[in-house]
Amino acid sequence: MKDKFFCDSNILLYAFSNQDLRKRDIASKILLNRKSIISVQVINEVSNIMLKN
Repeated sequence: MKDKFFCDSNILLYAFSNQDLRKRDIASKILLNRKSIISVQVINEVSNIMLKN
């Protein structure tokens, strides 16, 4: 059985970024993987960053 992996805030930020399309595509694929895990802390951190910009 393969282990799950943790996504940090950078992966989420890249998924919503328009600056580097290659990184955005890779981040989106990672987030769509059923083995990835995102914590509430990471979601809060990303929302905080996105609201400031």
